[in-house]
Amino acid sequence: MVAGCNYYFMQGMYLNTGLSPTRFRYVDWLFTVPMMCTQFYLMLRPAGARPGSLLRLVGTGIWMIGFGYFGETTDAY
Repeated sequence: MVAGCNYYFMQGMYLNTGLSPTRFRYVDWLFTVPMMCTQFYLMLRPAGARPGSLLRLVGTGIWMIGFGYFGETTDAY
């Protein structure tokens, strides 16, 4: 639901301005990726997932988003 609303807003922004909503996409991911990791952990908890797994999932998700944003917004050449 959260992602759907954000992507609808980003579509309107792109259609009105013609600019890519990169910043908004990554802000959306900062909310949705930790929620997804938490849901994944809660599904695996009955199978024996350890509490440290949640921290690793969320931490690496945020790491992935941060470096992805950095890589997409900086000029390498």
